[in-house]
Amino acid sequence: MSARNLSACLIAAMLSLGAYSVHTSGLSLDFENDDPGSPPTGTIATSGRVEVVDSPDDPDDPFATADNKSLMLEDSVMETSANAAFALNADGLESGTLTLDLYLTKDKTWNVPYLDVRLGTGRITSGSDIAVWIGFYPNGSIKDEAGGTLDNTATFNKPHKLEVQFNAKTGKWTGKLDGKELTAKGGTVKEFGFKNAVPSIQSVGFGSGYSTNETSRVFVDNVVIQPAEAAQ
Repeated sequence: MSARNLSACLIAAMLSLGAYSVHTSGLSLDFENDDPGSPPTGTIATSGRVEVVDSPDDPDDPFATADNKSLMLEDSVMETSANAAFALNADGLESGTLTLDLYLTKDKTWNVPYLDVRLGTGRITSGSDIAVWIGFYPNGSIKDEAGGTLDNTATFNKPHKLEVQFNAKTGKWTGKLDGKELTAKGGTVKEFGFKNAVPSIQSVGFGSGYSTNETSRVFVDNVVIQPAEAAQ
């Protein structure tokens, strides 16, 4: 993997209800009850810039409307990689669906957009706690970090919706981007293996930061994890 090793340790705990909601049924994050300019309830920002934003122009929040906020992860030349993680219930989910909105900024300033989405156990880093690890790269490619480059690509400066269905019992996951199935090897691979075997999915994490002295600004919003029976 050419992206920098995301070395910061992220530990998320059971926290109060609000924009951050933990239930036995999963997780829901819309950031609406969080204060702009600060990390949202339930996240630990270990490096870089992680904060809730609600302005349509400073910084440019692509999801901002009169009553909408999102989570920005920013890695500038002066910062290191930005990371955030959130916990599900203590037992986690054996199978279920993750959905979220994402936006990769690319302009004269933020010209190396990188986002990774991680599902795993309590410590969502680059170690054995990661099960599903999807990377969105500065050239538009998308990678299953356990297996290789996917057929799909992402468009910059445009909102996307990512859906991931996971099953810890089988150690497999499938996905869609904007309703189109994620595939590899010319469409012959439609199901992907976990990077590491885990008994259940207990946390979701996000990271931004491609390499030293590069710039990356990405946004996520409407993060929902549902158990398999609820997602059907």
